[in-house]
Amino acid sequence: MLKINKSIILGALIAISFLSANDNEDNQTTITLAQVNEVECSITLDYQSLEDIYGFQFQVSGVQLKDEFECDLQSGGINTDNGLVLAIDFGGAYLPQGDGTLIKLFYEFVDTPTNVEISGIEISEQENIGLVANSKWAKQG
Repeated sequence: MLKINKSIILGALIAISFLSANDNEDNQTTITLAQVNEVECSITLDYQSLEDIYGFQFQVSGVQLKDEFECDLQSGGINTDNGLVLAIDFGGAYLPQGDGTLIKLFYEFVDTPTNVEISGIEISEQENIGLVANSKWAKQG
């Protein structure tokens, strides 16, 4: 099941929400494209979740990611060769249920219009139960 949330990104309404991979709609997590900052070369993703988030991963294509990010889950990293983003915390930290920033990514400057796609989104709660189905969104610019 897919729901659409509205977010203003560079004058366009772009955002996609992803529901839990299980049949219990009480376990719902929504990932939203919150901001694209072309000056800073960054992409910020927000979340809204009824469960604590203990880790996530997804793939970014269309831009060359830098090996830096801002996230409260400090372990993991970014594979700059293939765009794989992985965030966990071996110390047990988590993103609390509710609303917040999932991650802020930084990319190499692009001076031509490009399509950015985030796919293969997987999010885990404490017992490693997947909260989000494999989905994708794209930003055209």
